[in-house]
Amino acid sequence: MRRRRGFKLDLEPACAAALPFTKDIAAWSIKGLGDIVRLQSAGGEAGDRLHRGRERHFEGLRTNEGVYILQNLAAARSLAKSMDQMIGDWSMSVRSNGQAICGLT
Repeated sequence: MRRRRGFKLDLEPACAAALPFTKDIAAWSIKGLGDIVRLQSAGGEAGDRLHRGRERHFEGLRTNEGVYILQNLAAARSLAKSMDQMIGDWSMSVRSNGQAICGLT
């Protein structure tokens, strides 16, 4: 479903507790040639930007918090990301142990 310059994003309830910056995220959009994913509020305000990483994932850097990685194992098999490849179930995980801490659709 298209929302104010973005597509609807549903996050699991545990996301806000694990990643407080996600509590206002309600949509996403792609900028450029598919190398930047923008997370947005319900009102369309731009939030975090995730840039294409070297290992077929998207990375976001939050000051004083670290790097966040968004990766879909099925979509990671392709270098190019189309809108169709971005739609689906994703998860954010802890890099050191790979444990998923937040799922989003």
